[in-house]
Amino acid sequence: MGTLAWIAGLLAAVGFVMAGGMKLAGTGMAREMAQKLGYENLRMLIGAAEVAGGAGVFLGLLDGDWEWLGLLGALGLIATMIGAIIYHRRAGDEPKEMMPAVVMIVLLVLYLVGITQR
Repeated sequence: MGTLAWIAGLLAAVGFVMAGGMKLAGTGMAREMAQKLGYENLRMLIGAAEVAGGAGVFLGLLDGDWEWLGLLGALGLIATMIGAIIYHRRAGDEPKEMMPAVVMIVLLVLYLVGITQR
C-alpha cells in the first residue's frame, strides 16, 4: 500500500470519526445541521455509520488482512456522502456548502485507488 492510500485514508478516517462522533454526541452544530437538512431522525444512524466507516478505513490501512474492511468502509462512506449532497440540494444549499462532502468523496476515491496499487 502506497503513500497515497495512507495520506488519503488517514485524513478520511479522522474526518469521519470526528464528524460521526459529533453527531453521536449531539453537539449543537450537529443538531442544527440535522434540523436544517431534515435528517434529525437519522442523525444517530448517520453518526454511527460515519464512525464505523472511518474505523474501517483506518483498520484497512493497518494490515493487509483487513483491507477488505477498508474497502467496504470507503464504499459505504461514499454512499453516505452522496446522500449528504442530495440532502444539501433538497435544502437549497449553495454548492460551497456541499464541498466538504465532495472533498471526502475525493479522499475516499484516492484511498481506494491507493489500496489497489501493488
